[in-house]
Amino acid sequence: MSRKAYVSQADNFVRRLNILENPTGADITVTVGMDTDLGSDDSTSVIATSSGDTTVDALNPWSFSGRLNCMGELAEIGFG
Repeated sequence: MSRKAYVSQADNFVRRLNILENPTGADITVTVGMDTDLGSDDSTSVIATSSGDTTVDALNPWSFSGRLNCMGELAEIGFG
């Protein structure tokens, strides 16, 4: 695994990208966990998923969570 980060001082945000690569020719199944803290505590909620609901599970390639009253300032998008 490798990680890239882009920091925009002008717009005051950080974008992280976690990259998983499979160097073999075979399919590999891995479990990936992310332990993050947006700092909004009880104000954080799942806003959307790829299936259109707010349930994050293995069937959703992506999910979007954040604080509803300031999505531009505090958000996290996960692709799986």
